[in-house]
Amino acid sequence: MSWCCAEGRRGPSAGRAARADAAPSQENAAREARADSAQRLAGLLRSAYYGEHPNATAPRLYVIDDGSQRNTGDRRADDFAAAMAAALDRLGLARYVSMQTALNLGAAHALFEPDSLGMVWNDAQWDPDFIRDWWPLLKKDGGLLLLHNVVGNGELSRWCIASPRRVLKALFPGEKFEFMTLVEPHKAYQGSVALLRRLDPAKKPAKFRFLWGGKDQADVALFTDWGQALDRPGLNKPI
Repeated sequence: MSWCCAEGRRGPSAGRAARADAAPSQENAAREARADSAQRLAGLLRSAYYGEHPNATAPRLYVIDDGSQRNTGDRRADDFAAAMAAALDRLGLARYVSMQTALNLGAAHALFEPDSLGMVWNDAQWDPDFIRDWWPLLKKDGGLLLLHNVVGNGELSRWCIASPRRVLKALFPGEKFEFMTLVEPHKAYQGSVALLRRLDPAKKPAKFRFLWGGKDQADVALFTDWGQALDRPGLNKPI
């Protein structure tokens, strides 16, 4: 599984820093993937996941940051990059993180293949071009796009709204996704973060209570009790 984080402005002056504060334990993930894992034998893990995601035990974080916004006053981008590398080494996280310090955010999408990223986090300004370039790179089955600068900027523009949902529907008609905005009312700028989760129509469930991806799902069955919904026939609890 791979993640990509970027922060800064699009264009020639892209980039403040995105930080990697923690990474999953590769040893623990590898243990879970084994057929004799106690959790899998107990039925707590979905065994098919490990066949569908062969790289799940080798997570990777890509950080896109050219440092251009750090060359101010006494601060230098090179010093910050060196400090970040030292911190990752000290914490034992360097093997999980790839720092791209010479790339512009507007061109970084070319590094990745379609349907390859588990999450893209843009803690920066975004526009339709960003969504057009990065959305196809997300995993079709659950890839996450996170965007700052959606609702709320300063005091005069507190409730100005930029709609990534509308942009996404215009750029990719028919694409299925989930959308949620979390408001951050305590912040003077970047007053919200939007989450968009990509859905793969090929993996649409055959039964569910709530509509999946819109109101055009005429070929699905509604379940009538929780046992049926959870594939636990002994439960027999009506909804």
